[in-house]
Amino acid sequence: MIRISFILALLLAGTALAADDSSKDYFDHGAENYTHDDIEKARSWVDEGLQLYPGDHSLTALKQLLEQQQQQQQQQKDKNQQSGQQGQEQKQQQDQSQNQDQQKDEQQEKAQQQPSPSQSEVGDESKTNDQQMAMSPEEAERMLDAMREKEAAERARIVEDQIRQESQKLPMVEKDW
Repeated sequence: MIRISFILALLLAGTALAADDSSKDYFDHGAENYTHDDIEKARSWVDEGLQLYPGDHSLTALKQLLEQQQQQQQQQKDKNQQSGQQGQEQKQQQDQSQNQDQQKDEQQEKAQQQPSPSQSEVGDESKTNDQQMAMSPEEAERMLDAMREKEAAERARIVEDQIRQESQKLPMVEKDW
């Protein structure tokens, strides 16, 4: 009788240990996939483990961690979409200002191409147009400086956009300290 109870106790202890090992296996697989940034596989391992071992604390904690990670990724995705929309709005504003500049240039060209009624008036008008179009060296220098600044700002914006896009491609790094 003692032997039977001893064997029965060993069998029960063995099944309890096997159950712990199994839930630990699910946790280990889930944690390994999480560390390799394969969130979907990690989630499937943890969900399957929780179906078999619903009271396991380590699986429950890992599931909470996976849910937090998913929320952070969703928030980052939302931020990226908002910044993308702001970039599109800025581009539209720039396009509109360029269109307005082109329209002004076209109007000036049309005004210059209109025929005048007499040659004497043409001569007089060309003199006044030349005088109006004449620019002092200081004015020319200011215009060139403004164009250089605008070009430098555009280049800086393009570099910032490229850096932002590259940083979005990098995986999120969690500080471990």
